Amino acid sequence: MIRIIFLSLMVLFVTACAQTRDFPKDANGQVLQQFKDSGVDLDKEYVVDFCHLFVDEQSATNMANEVVEKFLDVEVDIYVDEDPISVCISRKMVPTHKFITMVEYVFAGIADKHGGVSDGWGFMVD
Repeated sequence: MIRIIFLSLMVLFVTACAQTRDFPKDANGQVLQQFKDSGVDLDKEYVVDFCHLFVDEQSATNMANEVVEKFLDVEVDIYVDEDPISVCISRKMVPTHKFITMVEYVFAGIADKHGGVSDGWGFMVD
């Protein structure tokens, strides 16, 4: 009897945890969880912006050019009036944890190669 009660409590606990946290416990998971908790439909596509910072315009331009050459489905904007200079890469996608983490990793590697650093990602909701 005690074993059945214990198992029932474990099932309730695991179910409750699964309902409150659907994403890994990392920075991307926390942001996605905040979006979900705010009522954002994460099953639809959004234009997700991945931003990177550079100290000089040439490095920013080099990153932007490489991204445009390698990826057909992105839009790249360079903001040279900002300090540091910002390169934002926009891609329409369903914001899954796996996809965002993968895309962020790839773009951060390109930014690093050109002397830049990742500044995070985000998207606008209706």
